[in-house]
Formats: sequence, C-alpha cells, structure tokens
Amino acid sequence: MKYQYENASDLAVDEDFIQWVKSPTPERDLIWKTWLQQYPFHRELVEEARQMVLLLSEDEDELHDFELEAMWEQLNQTIREDDPRHLGEASVVSLDFWQRNRMAAIAASASLLLLLSAFFIYSSLQNNTVEYATAYGAKRTIQLPDKSVVVLNSNSRISFPHEWSESEVRFVQLEGEAFFEVTHKENDQKFVVQTADGVRVEVLGTAFDVSSRGARSRVVLASGKVRLNYEQGNEEKQLVMKPGELVEVSGTTASITRKDVRTELYTSWKENKVVFENTSLQEIAAMLEDVYGYEVTMKEASLVDMKLTAHLDDSGVDNILETVSETLGVTIEKQNQEITISLTNK
Repeated sequence: MKYQYENASDLAVDEDFIQWVKSPTPERDLIWKTWLQQYPFHRELVEEARQMVLLLSEDEDELHDFELEAMWEQLNQTIREDDPRHLGEASVVSLDFWQRNRMAAIAASASLLLLLSAFFIYSSLQNNTVEYATAYGAKRTIQLPDKSVVVLNSNSRISFPHEWSESEVRFVQLEGEAFFEVTHKENDQKFVVQTADGVRVEVLGTAFDVSSRGARSRVVLASGKVRLNYEQGNEEKQLVMKPGELVEVSGTTASITRKDVRTELYTSWKENKVVFENTSLQEIAAMLEDVYGYEVTMKEASLVDMKLTAHLDDSGVDNILETVSETLGVTIEKQNQEITISLTNK
C-alpha cells in the first residue's frame, strides 16, 4: 500500500484497499485502521473510494471490452470539453491503458460519475457559465473568478460566468445553501446572489450565509453589509442587514422574519460541525431531508415541538440520529433513505 493518495480513484485502484473492502479480515482491518489513525484527514477520501469499489464490484465481471472503449471515449471527450482554467491540466489517455489495467479503467469511469454527480462541474462555452453542484452529504469549496470564496453545502447548486468585466455586476445564482466570503473591489463593483425564489442579495464586501430551499430564503450576515431585494405582492422591497442579523423571506406572500442571532449556529456546517441550539425536532427533520436526502416521518404530532441542544462533529447521519435518540428519549428507525421517529413510551 501507498501512504498518500491524491484522490479517491487513486485509492480505489490500490489492490490492498480493494481486497480490504471486498474481503475484510482482522489483519487487513488493523492495517487500514492504523493508516487512518496516522492520516485522519483521509477519512472522507476512504469512504468515497470504498463506495466506488463496492459500486464497481457489482458489475466488474460483466464489463465487456466495448464498454471499456465507450468509457475511454467518454472520459477523453469530457477532458477535451472542460475548461482547463477551472479543471487544471489534463491529458488524453490511450485505450491501451484501459486494456492493460481493467480496474483502473472502471475506477476512472466511476470517478467521472462522481465528478458529474457529487461534485458536478458544468462548463458551457456557448453561454459562458460555470455550474457546480453537490450531492446529499457533500460539500465543496469554490473560488470565483474575482477570488471570492464560496463553500457550497450539501444538495446545492451554484452558477456564475467564467469571468466578470470590471463594469458588470458580479452575478451568482444559487439553489440550496452556501457561505460567501466576497472580495471587495476598488471600484465598489457590486456582487449579487440570486436565489431560486427570486430573492437578491446585493453585496459590497462581506461574509454571509444564504439558504434557499423550497419557498424560503434565509440570509445570515456574519460581517459587512448586504441589501436584500425581494417582491412582496406587486411591490419591489428592499432592506439593509447589519452583522449578526438573520432575515428570512418565506412563502408566496414573502413574509419577513428578522432577528439578531449567533451567526456561528448557521455557519458551522462549513467547518464540518452540526450545531443544534434549542432546535426543534421538526427543524432537525427538515435538515436531514435537505442536507442528507432522507425522508423523515414522525409518528406522533407531539414530536415536532421537542427541542435539542447539541454540538456535534459532522461525521454522518448516524451520529446525529444517535444523539437525538439518546437526548430526547425517542425511538429512531433508519432503513434505506427513510427515517421514522416515534415516542419510546406511548
């Protein structure tokens, strides 16, 4: 085994890793657990590579040469079409390589699928836009053309031009949730985030979190100054936010909620933390659906008002569910992508 891996596909073609995933033994467990203790920052990479190996193992024996050839052509077509300014240097790979290393070919194809689904990057030269999206449970840090930084939360999508001229508004479209650290320009060039429901956040230079899910948009301002533009009835409305403030625009009537908050409660996700502060079980259920892709059912109406305070590492859904169950004394069943919560003593 190697000790450093550049990406999940690199790890997924390591023969020792493949054997550990497909045929675990106490000896192999010890080797890889020791390696993870030495390189704990690789845990996410290991899980991604593990899923890749399991997925590919299902169809590995049935893969034909013509399918490998199709994979090869698809990968090279993607390399040719992608903009190297955003994807880095890439080389066209020969078919001989795939035929010499069957598992590498399959892993590379899976890596492409992961790229298109969990860390999807879409580049269109015709409309001059770039689009990033994340799958459930995934996050991604993106640098915009003006050097502003965006952390994209799970189940979210962002699009923006390849570049902005100094005379135009820096315009970004968002579905889901993202944290922005916007670079201030000497010419006070505007930065605008537009959500799926039409709320526009105008920025001069600041750090803030925008969440747009369903018929609700929420903005939490960590620092700086933003102006919200939204429609209420047939009127165009505006309001200016101050640091430490939350504003929520919800429903077709665009009703407004505005309050002072501890911003870290709403931005901790970008540091891989899950923070509940007197959070209702109904809100937790919504988070499990929006961020992790589960369908949550609560058996009794009284459950929705139960509240939880906890600060957790984002180590997955099971950690959250265990904390909820132990702290609130409820019974939780998880099967596939469905979660059922019920009172333990009815």
